[in-house]
Amino acid sequence: MIVAAVWIAGISLLKVLWLLLSKSGFGLTMNEILLPGMVLAAVFTPVYLSMWIDKYTGAFKGSGEAK
Repeated sequence: MIVAAVWIAGISLLKVLWLLLSKSGFGLTMNEILLPGMVLAAVFTPVYLSMWIDKYTGAFKGSGEAK
């Protein structure tokens, strides 16, 4: 999720600065910026969700065995 937030914020900021400092367009639409960010979030969500569930339910004790 952090990677997706950094991706979206960074590229959006770059687009704004590019428009302010250059006479030409940036070349990426907001859809082309947001879609990869949403894909990154969707890919990593199950990983972090399972880690959170394991941590707070006590299903994983660190010894490699489930409860």
